[in-house]
Amino acid sequence: MVIAVLLLLTSALPRLEWPAQASGAGLSNLPDRLAPWSGTAGASSPRASVDGRGPAPAIPSCPHPATPAARCVPALPPTPLQNSSSTWLNITNLSIRLPVARGCYGSAYDPVAREIVLFGGCAAGTETHNGLESDTWTFSQGVWTRLDLPGPPGRQFPSMAYDALDGYVLLFGGDSNGVALNDTWAFSAGHWTSLSPPVSPPARTQAMSTYDTADQYVLLFGGYNTTSFSDQSDTWRFAAGVWSPISPANGTKPSARQSSSIAYDSGDREVVLFGGFKVTLLTASNDTWAYRAGQWTKLATPGLVPKAREQAAFEYIVPLNRTLLFGGDSVIAVLGDLWEFGNGRWTPLSKAPLPSARTETALVWDAADRYAVLFGGNATPPNGPPAPLADSWTVGPNFTSSIEPFRPMIDVRQSVTYYARAVANGSPLFSFRYDGLPPGCVAAGQSTLSCAPTAVGNFSTTINVTASWGSTTAWSIAETNLTVDPLPSITSLTVTPQVLDYNQRFTVRLVAAGGTGVERFSYSGTPSNCPSLNTTVLNCTVNGGPIPGGYPHVFQVNGTVTDSLGGRNQSSVNVTVNADPGIPFGAFEPMPRSTDVGLWTDFVSNASGGTGPLTFDYSGLPSGCAPANLSILPCRPAVTGTFTVNLTVIDSTGYSSGPTATQLVVNPRPQIIGLALTPATLDAGQRFTLVTTVANGTGPVTYGYSGLPPGCAPSATPSLTCVPTSMGNFTLQVTATDSVGGSATMTVRLAVHSDPVIERFGPVAGHVDRNQTVVVSATAAGGTGNLTYSFSGLPKGCSGANGSSVVCPTNDQTALGSYDLRLRVTDGVGFIVTASAQLQVSSDPRVRFFTATPPTVATGESSLLDVVVYGGAGGFAYVYAGLPPGCASNDTSTLTCVPDGVGAFNVSVQATDLANFTASANLRLEVNLSVSPGGSPGWASGSGNLPWIAIGILGAAAFAGLGWFVWRRRGGAPRLPEPETTSVDPAPEPPTPEEEYSPEG
Repeated sequence: MVIAVLLLLTSALPRLEWPAQASGAGLSNLPDRLAPWSGTAGASSPRASVDGRGPAPAIPSCPHPATPAARCVPALPPTPLQNSSSTWLNITNLSIRLPVARGCYGSAYDPVAREIVLFGGCAAGTETHNGLESDTWTFSQGVWTRLDLPGPPGRQFPSMAYDALDGYVLLFGGDSNGVALNDTWAFSAGHWTSLSPPVSPPARTQAMSTYDTADQYVLLFGGYNTTSFSDQSDTWRFAAGVWSPISPANGTKPSARQSSSIAYDSGDREVVLFGGFKVTLLTASNDTWAYRAGQWTKLATPGLVPKAREQAAFEYIVPLNRTLLFGGDSVIAVLGDLWEFGNGRWTPLSKAPLPSARTETALVWDAADRYAVLFGGNATPPNGPPAPLADSWTVGPNFTSSIEPFRPMIDVRQSVTYYARAVANGSPLFSFRYDGLPPGCVAAGQSTLSCAPTAVGNFSTTINVTASWGSTTAWSIAETNLTVDPLPSITSLTVTPQVLDYNQRFTVRLVAAGGTGVERFSYSGTPSNCPSLNTTVLNCTVNGGPIPGGYPHVFQVNGTVTDSLGGRNQSSVNVTVNADPGIPFGAFEPMPRSTDVGLWTDFVSNASGGTGPLTFDYSGLPSGCAPANLSILPCRPAVTGTFTVNLTVIDSTGYSSGPTATQLVVNPRPQIIGLALTPATLDAGQRFTLVTTVANGTGPVTYGYSGLPPGCAPSATPSLTCVPTSMGNFTLQVTATDSVGGSATMTVRLAVHSDPVIERFGPVAGHVDRNQTVVVSATAAGGTGNLTYSFSGLPKGCSGANGSSVVCPTNDQTALGSYDLRLRVTDGVGFIVTASAQLQVSSDPRVRFFTATPPTVATGESSLLDVVVYGGAGGFAYVYAGLPPGCASNDTSTLTCVPDGVGAFNVSVQATDLANFTASANLRLEVNLSVSPGGSPGWASGSGNLPWIAIGILGAAAFAGLGWFVWRRRGGAPRLPEPETTSVDPAPEPPTPEEEYSPEG
C-alpha cells in the first residue's frame, strides 16, 4: 500500500531531480526488489510499466523514520545538481560477488524476473578472441548472482534484448574465436533454451538489438560478418519465435555498420540508433537515426553532437525521460564522456564522479530497482592494451542498500553470514535492522550477521538501512531470500546385479534428496579399476587385476553425496564378486575314466566361481547316457568305444566357460573263459589248485571265491591253492571283478573225501606159538578211489588172496621171534596211511621146573610150589591139581600151600599160554603129622631136619632128569591133558629175520 502511494505521488512530477553525488558505502545483504528510487520531493515517476509507456503510481516520502514494514523511502536532503539531474553511484561494494572483469558481453533486463541478465564477453579485454566467457549472471537489488547452468557456447558481442511479446530474453549471434554466429537462444526462469527458427539473419557479431515496444518485436540492425569481412545494413525483427527481414518502404536506412548504440525511447515511442564503426572506412560515425513503424529516419540534431564512436553505453532512463550515452571507442581513444538525448537534441553532461573511460560496456535500466546499471567494459591504460573492468555503477538515487547471504542456499545448522551493505553520496552514518531471519538467527544492529539456522525452509529477510547526514536521515530497504535445506540424504543406493562374476559389469544407482545444490557424488570401496565419478549412475566392470583375498569377495560400495556447501551423507551397499564360472584343469572327468558297457559312471565337474545357480550343458555323451543339468551326471553307456564328452558351464548371469572336454573309455564287460580245478576229487588234507582265466573288462581284475571247503582261505588272485580240512561235495564259485565293478561268475564241482583210515590192523593173536597159522588182516575206510594195501615185517612164507589180509605159517624153526608188522594203505589219489602191529612167534610152552619147597612138610607147615615155564605165547594161566587138603589152586606161577591133612600127594600144574597151548608137570608132596612140642611126629626145626631136606632135593633132581629124558625121546612137549613131570626146556631158538610181504606182490 505504501509503495503504491509513493508511486502515485511521484507520477505527478514531470522530472525527477536527482540529488548531488555523495560518497560513502555500507554493507547490505537483503535484495529488496520493491525498494523505490529515492529522490527529492516532486520527482517524476520512479517506476515505469513493463513496456515503459506510462508511469506507475508514486511512492510517498517518509517525513520521519518508519518501521521496516512500512517500506517507505524518506526523501534525501536537497542537493544542487550540475548540468542535469543524473546521479552516478558506485555500487561495486554492494555485492559480495562480481562477474569476472570483462567487456563485449551481452545484457538485457527481464521485467518478469525483475533482474538484469548478463552473458558471455571477452575477459581478456581485447578483440583477439581469447578469454571468451560462457557464464550467466543476474543482477537485482545491487547483488550480482552467478547461475551455474548450461547455456550458449562462449562468445563476445552477442545481441541481447528482452522480448516482451514472447516473454524471454533473446540472444542472437556473436563472435566465437573469430567465427560469426547466427544461433538464437531464449533465457527464461533461469534456463537457456536453444531456438530453431525457420529463418535466421546471416551470421554476424556486434549487431544492435532492442525491443520495439510500440511495434512489439525485437529489432536487430547491422553487425559484422566475419566470413565476408563486411559490415551489415539489414534490418530484422523477431516475434513469436520467428525472424523476418524488414525492408523500409522508403528505402532509407543507416549505412552498413557495427557496434552502434541502440535503445528504445519510450517517451518518444521510437528506437534511437547512434554511431557505430564502419569497417570500409575504418572509422566511427556519430549520426543519429530513429526507427518507427518499420521506417528508418535520420535525425538532424541541432547543437552539439557526441564524438563519433562505437561500443558506447546507451540506455533510456525512465525517470529522466532521456537516453544517456556514456563512453565508447572513438577509434583513436577510449571515451568517458556523458551525454543525454531527448526531444531530438544531444546535451553533454558534466557530472563528477563518473565511471572511468571505457568501451565495450552496456547501460541497462533496472525497472524494479529504479536505476540504470553499468558494469565493466574495457579501459585503455597509458601505453597499454585495453584492460577489462569489473566495477558496477548506477544512474539514479544517491543512496541504496543491499543484503545477501554469503550462501543463498545452505543446509540446516550450517553457518550463514548475511552481508548488509549501503552506498550513498556524501558520508552518512548507517544503521541496520533485520526482519524475517530464520530460526536460530538473532537480529543485531551490524552490517554483518552470522548464524546457523535450525529450521528448514525458505526465509525472506529484509534489511532496513538508515542513512544519517547529521540532522537529515533517509531509509533504504532491501530484501533477500535464504533457502535452508535438509542435509543431503541418500534415499536409495542400489547395485545391479548385487552378485556377479569377475569381468562383468555392475551399476551403482544413487538417489539423493535434500541438501543445497547437490553437485557432487563420489564412491569408494569399489574394485580398484572402478574410478569414482561424479554421477548418480556408476557403471563398473570388475577386472584389472586379482581380487584381494580370493573369491567370493564382498566389496562394500560406499556412495557419498556432497552438496555445494559441503553437507554430505553416505550409504553403503555390498556387491559380491565371484570368480568367472569355470572348471579348473583336470576337474571335469568321468569317475571312473574307463568303465564297462552297461555299468554306471559319473561325469564329475568341480565347477567353481560364477554366480549361481550354474547350468551344466553336456555334449558328446555315449548312447545310453542322457544329458541333464547336473554337476555330477550319472551315465550308463550302452555301447563300447572311446567318447569325447564336452561340458559348458553357464551361470545365472549368462556368463559361460568352456566347453571343457574329457574322455570316457567304455570296454566290454569281463568274461571267465577258463576255470581249471586240479584235482577235482581229493582227500581232506590234500591240496588242490583252481586257476581262472579272464578276458575283457577294465583295469586290473580281482577275484572272489565262494563255496570253498573248510580250511580254504579266499584269494584275490586268479590262482587258488588250498588244502581242505573237511569232506564233502563242494560247488566252488569264482567271481572275477574288474576295477569298475564289472564281474563274471563261473562254478566248478569239487569232491573232498575223508583221508583213508586204517581202522584195524594186526594178527588175530599177537603172540603165537610155532606151528600155529597166523592171519594178519587190515580194515581201512575213506580215501578216494580204490585202496591198495601193502604189508611189511611179516614172517616168511605169508600169502593170501584177499588183499586186505595175509596168512602166515610158523612151522619153520626160523619163524620164531618178534615181528614189527607194518601196513601202508594208498587210495586212488595216492594218499597213504600206515599202521604197525607186533607179532611174537614163540616155541611151544614147556614147564622147566615145578618144585615144592620143602617137598615134605608137617600139617600146618607151608610148602612153596614154584612153576617155571619156557616158550609159549606168553600170558600163561596156571591151574594146580592134586593139592593136599588145606591148599587151593591159584593162577600164579608160585603157590604157598599149608596142608592140614597128611599123606603123599601127587600135585600137578597146567600152564596155558595165549595161543591156548598148554604145558604140565607133577611133583610129590608128603605131609606128615605134626609132632607136638613134647616129641610128637612132624618136621622138626633145627639141624635135625637137614638130612630130610637133602634127601628131598636129591629125589626131585632125579625125577626131573627122568622127565627130561622122556620128553626128548618123544620129540616134543607133551600136550595137555597129559600129565607131565617137571622138566627144563632147552633155550629157545632165535627168530628168523623180518621180511616184508604184500599180497599184491
